[in-house]
Amino acid sequence: MIKVATNSALTHRDGPTLVAGVAGIPISNYALLMAIFSRISRGGSGQSELYDSVCKKYGSKRTSNVLAPLFTDIKKNGIKQPVTGYQLNSRVELLGGHHRAAIATVLNISELPINLLSLDVLKNFECDLAPIKKSYEALQDSTTLGRNRSYNPLEGLLASREGYDRLKYVYQEVINVKGKSLLDVGCSDGFFGTFMTTRCFDVTFLDSFAPCLTVCRSKIAAIQAKYPAVANFVNAELSPWLETTQEKYSVVLALDVLQHVAFAAVKGGQAEDVLAACLDKLIGITEEKLVVSMGSWDALHKHGISDTVLYDAAQKNNWRLKFIGCPDDVGAYGGRELYVLYP
Repeated sequence: MIKVATNSALTHRDGPTLVAGVAGIPISNYALLMAIFSRISRGGSGQSELYDSVCKKYGSKRTSNVLAPLFTDIKKNGIKQPVTGYQLNSRVELLGGHHRAAIATVLNISELPINLLSLDVLKNFECDLAPIKKSYEALQDSTTLGRNRSYNPLEGLLASREGYDRLKYVYQEVINVKGKSLLDVGCSDGFFGTFMTTRCFDVTFLDSFAPCLTVCRSKIAAIQAKYPAVANFVNAELSPWLETTQEKYSVVLALDVLQHVAFAAVKGGQAEDVLAACLDKLIGITEEKLVVSMGSWDALHKHGISDTVLYDAAQKNNWRLKFIGCPDDVGAYGGRELYVLYP
């Protein structure tokens, strides 16, 4: 158990269907908790019809009658029982203890005891792995052309190409978006998208390689009982699909995929123009955050792609560009570092 800074280290996923801990309160109602405890701190009532209706909807026996006594106890004795949360990159996603965290904020309690959980929620996930392994076997049989990439499944629903260090950076960046729709561009075997379904995102998996989508489907089917995810699967090349889609997404992930768009246009001498147009289209379908890693800057430079291609796209669309970081499991900078573009 450690202590975390209440106001600076904690973050929340405001998924409207995600139920937080034993309280049965959706995380999207954290603002409701803050409002109730703020009212109690000013001498008002803790009664809340909205709180009671939410508890009833999500099957909790808790009622707002307990809120004022809980507030009084913590004000007098402090917080004794730790909250729980996932360790992200530099922050902690609060999973259990939202009432205590809200009271701590209202009472200006600067530190909160917390039991940290590992983010690898899918590593030891208990499910029937046979369909997943079978889909991986079909994927391996289809993977020719010397791609030099491994699609071997590891424990549970993991894949050997990605690691949780990188996921921590991506997830922490998008955890507070208001919407819940997410597009995973060039999803491969669905490492990022599958995890995001467990955090209350509706995920669209997009890949031009159909066997990859078969793997993604098998993973979503495996977790469906515990995480009733809304998932869509699109087998298409990115550039033509962007020309016709009418969809918008709260979050778009384009991780190690955009270089392939550029390389496909090299023979025509239009690599940078095609890449720039693709970024414009991706920005056009993104409502909140577009997370990007370029894959290989050395290879992009050889084909005339400028270092400023992401900055130029942001400037053209009056968006902002932020460097997120380069996770430890990626190694030296070279294209897999992470950036986010946002309005």
